[in-house]
Amino acid sequence: MWLYRGAYLLLGLTCFSATANVTVTVKGNIIAPPSCVINSGGVSVTDFGRFNADEVDGFRHREEIPYTVTCQSPPSNLMKLRIDGTQSDFSLALKTDKSNLAILLFRDNTQLLLGQWTNFTWPVLPKLYAVPFKKAGTTLTGGDFSASATLVVDYQ
Repeated sequence: MWLYRGAYLLLGLTCFSATANVTVTVKGNIIAPPSCVINSGGVSVTDFGRFNADEVDGFRHREEIPYTVTCQSPPSNLMKLRIDGTQSDFSLALKTDKSNLAILLFRDNTQLLLGQWTNFTWPVLPKLYAVPFKKAGTTLTGGDFSASATLVVDYQ
């Protein structure tokens, strides 16, 4: 009986001592930071000026969002952009600090949703617009308002 146990242990050690070698190859591709700068690294401001609260309808007071994209030898002219920001609680528009007021964003006449990519060919930049928009059935109060978002540009 003792021999049997010894043989069992020896067999177990033989099984666990077997080794196998496997070569592991790790590959990757580092993408250099974009060679483009938006607004020379500064802020873009769209000023709606003064308007009557009852004129806020999502069409009137449309203002262009000024921005520039400067590139030094980009690897491709095929680019894309998006606007990131906080969505209002009543529409697919950019939230402002004023209750019941949001900002609709457009590329030309097509509404841009927050976080939605839109393609373009640099150096021809798409025209971007902002339009005040209010929650249906509400009345806006007077006063200043603001909203902020981030413009992101990348290669397609």
